[in-house]
Amino acid sequence: MPNTKDERFNIAMYMKERKEARFKAVLNHRSLALEHKKSERIQAKIVKAKEKTAALTSDLENNMPCNSETRTRKATTLENGVSNMPVRTTTKRRRETMTAVSAIHGASKKNLNPAYDGMFDTLQKRCKMKDLTNYVLGNENLTKTVVSEHYKKELKDFEKSKENAERSIATFYSSGVMGKRKYQSVRLVLSMTSSEQGGRTGISIFPGCKVPKILTYNNLVRELTKIDIGNVLEINNEYLSDLEIDAPINGAYRDLREYLPRLAKFYLSTDRKHALEWYGKTESTFLIALGGDGCPFGKHESACSFLVSFLNVGRKVASTHDNFCIFGANCDETSQVVKKYARSLVHQIAQLDKKIFQIDDWVTITFKVQELPNDMKMLAMLAGELVISSKYFSTFANVCKDDATDLRHLLVQNQGTNGSHGNINKG
Repeated sequence: MPNTKDERFNIAMYMKERKEARFKAVLNHRSLALEHKKSERIQAKIVKAKEKTAALTSDLENNMPCNSETRTRKATTLENGVSNMPVRTTTKRRRETMTAVSAIHGASKKNLNPAYDGMFDTLQKRCKMKDLTNYVLGNENLTKTVVSEHYKKELKDFEKSKENAERSIATFYSSGVMGKRKYQSVRLVLSMTSSEQGGRTGISIFPGCKVPKILTYNNLVRELTKIDIGNVLEINNEYLSDLEIDAPINGAYRDLREYLPRLAKFYLSTDRKHALEWYGKTESTFLIALGGDGCPFGKHESACSFLVSFLNVGRKVASTHDNFCIFGANCDETSQVVKKYARSLVHQIAQLDKKIFQIDDWVTITFKVQELPNDMKMLAMLAGELVISSKYFSTFANVCKDDATDLRHLLVQNQGTNGSHGNINKG
């Protein structure tokens, strides 16, 4: 029997209620997810709070006052470079130090260099230089190793340096030329001493630190040959070819036209320039003092030399350091060789007086011969005259070369002279 209109199933109402129920379920699910997240956050906060509480409780327990006093470690100190602590304690502290430093600087058991580098870097930055020096010097073995190794390297460099070459040259030439044997003896005395075995060993100022040696004679000669001293001309057979001489003569000489500008440049380019005197003349006018003399010398029994100097050096003109040899030979001062050189000097001086010299494109200089500091014999030779001393060499008026070897004569006093003068009695 068909249903009536009022008894039919209301599908529309059903679908509406079902939709509302599904919507409520979705809302409830979302609310549950939010509650779940909120619960997780609360749980995490609870965990952190428990950890913090545990840490605070642990600190409180560790810092609880007790009846005994807090124990402090004995300070480590060094005495003569060695720790004053017992060996066991020292070993333990070294191990603890290395463990802590290795952890800080990333070292390992196979590679401890980072730990060593870190400790040394810290010492350099945080420790005073004086304290570092005391630490090194406090350990004898460390001092010997560090100082000697560094000194040996510096010693080798110094002995090969220009400063040592100049030091050796100064030793050879100071207060006169030494000569080969004298130089070798001085070098030996300055750097060597007798050993316990009876031989020789280097003088040490510290274990492993020997006194620097001056150059050997052969090396000194090599250094000397490198120095540009200008032209030194030799008195050889060619120079003597037009002269009448009985015995061979050896020597050397310089040309003033080449040597004086070089000498003036030396004075102007060193710290001696401020000490030069110009005596009212134009600045850079060098006043020349030129002289020569002879003396008994060597196996040839005579020698002669000429020296030149600048009066501009003031009182130093009397010093051997400011007088320079321009001629030297083993002959008498009246020899034909000396006369030939004297004639060449006249020609050179005439040219020097007329010429202006340029030094390094920054200064011009001139020369003027001002003094001839010679004795009467040399002046007479230069003038072509014969001095009385050539024949009458003695203070006794009647003594000359003719009877100088006569042993029969006697010394007598003249009447009325009170003995201040005398003659030789030839009776």
